[in-house]
Amino acid sequence: VLPTVKLRYTAGDFTVSASIESGTSEQDTVAGTATDREEYQIGVGYSFGNYSVGAAFGSEEETNLVGGAVTLDNDFWAISFDGEIGAFAFSILIGDSDTNDETMYGFSVKYDVTDATEIRFVFSDSGLDAEDEVVAIGFRHGLGGGVSLRGGVGQDTGGNTQADLGVIFNF
Repeated sequence: VLPTVKLRYTAGDFTVSASIESGTSEQDTVAGTATDREEYQIGVGYSFGNYSVGAAFGSEEETNLVGGAVTLDNDFWAISFDGEIGAFAFSILIGDSDTNDETMYGFSVKYDVTDATEIRFVFSDSGLDAEDEVVAIGFRHGLGGGVSLRGGVGQDTGGNTQADLGVIFNF
């Protein structure tokens, strides 16, 4: 684990945070290498009423100390927006990275059918050509006393259909 420093400042509905990680990894006895790693991130967020918005930027770099070659040089960013309007809630995320083929994006929506039942839908594209888009729909129904029935069906990044159904106990 490399040394990491994280800072966060909040004033009312505004938050800013930053982190930096820097150091040398332990010697890899199998490959005979060690790496020097540096990463920093900075983010801001603001909440207003039933909505919030955020943005983050970061950069990471790894250098092989044996040969001196840069093995990773990646800049990345992300922005988000979410909120609630009555029984409807949503979340949107867009981001990009030097290691991605395309911009990544995703969104989710939730609708409260009743006080006890909600329906959720999610969609995501990772920005990697080798991965399929993720899409899923599910539900939660409160049975009372901390017990809920939950289920969903969707497609994962490999194009496989996944489904689940179960009872959750929260005591």
